[in-house]
Amino acid sequence: MDHLCTFGKLGKHSTNLGAVTEVICSRTSSQLQTLKQIHHATFGTYLENDIEIQATGDHQKILLACLSKPCEGPEVDREMAADDAKALYKAGEKKLGTDEKVVVQIFSERSRGHLNYMLP
Repeated sequence: MDHLCTFGKLGKHSTNLGAVTEVICSRTSSQLQTLKQIHHATFGTYLENDIEIQATGDHQKILLACLSKPCEGPEVDREMAADDAKALYKAGEKKLGTDEKVVVQIFSERSRGHLNYMLP
């Protein structure tokens, strides 16, 4: 169902990147693997290639990072979570914009449990 609602419109002229982001960032690694297989079987293209075409910049980077190595699990390193929270704060503190590299790294490399603990 996710696939039909979101990726069915991931074509060259019409994209719902908000829905694509929702699915990619909220599914388990096994669910993402299934989505990638369905996408390839349905459209004859790899999902990662279509993301490269449709998304840009840091949005593209985080989507591809989440597809390539989704992090799961309830494990939380409290010290690392505190360090990550400080790094996120510093990435946007007293600046116009943010240091997107830090944001992409943390959100694409940490487990869901880690992020939930860090961002209550």
